Amino acid sequence: MVALSLASCGRATDGAMERYDSGLRGLTWVDGGCPVVREGEDCPAEPLAAVVVVTRVGDASPYAEITSDDGGSYELRLPPGDYVVSGRARNEAPLPILKPQEVTVSAHQFLALDLYFDSGIR
Repeated sequence: MVALSLASCGRATDGAMERYDSGLRGLTWVDGGCPVVREGEDCPAEPLAAVVVVTRVGDASPYAEITSDDGGSYELRLPPGDYVVSGRARNEAPLPILKPQEVTVSAHQFLALDLYFDSGIR
């Protein structure tokens, strides 16, 4: 199950996002956290239950946020526009962390956006 939380103060309110047929959808991942990877070995990313935070470009206030499910899946309905996507662990820990990235949501489309969090382990 995916939980949705929307900011107030002139921004979207509960139920307002349901009318949009555009937004973001994808998976949240965390790197495998392997301190040393030898040639021929793999250190795969794993699904991460995380909080995805969306702000409008030029506005630092959160516009919307959603919590991905235990398998990392999320879908967030948004109006068309330019956004900055960031994220955090569900438990508010400082790691893993997601580097903020700008995205553009087009009308009548969902942008496929897998988000890769950094575990901080090297």
